[in-house]
Amino acid sequence: MRSGHNPRNSARYRRLVTRVRGMLRSRINAALNRLVAVRKPAVLRIERLDFPPPHLSRGA
Repeated sequence: MRSGHNPRNSARYRRLVTRVRGMLRSRINAALNRLVAVRKPAVLRIERLDFPPPHLSRGA
């Protein structure tokens, strides 16, 4: 930020991030629901993947 502050300290920024994450989650769930309704798969496996930055690992 121009003021030299961390954006995570801003309530406005945190609200925006929360709204965007919620909207993204809703869209993903809607797409999955549509996929199940249309394709009717016998098995559906969903993984929550996490890709942390490699330079932040403990071993580095």
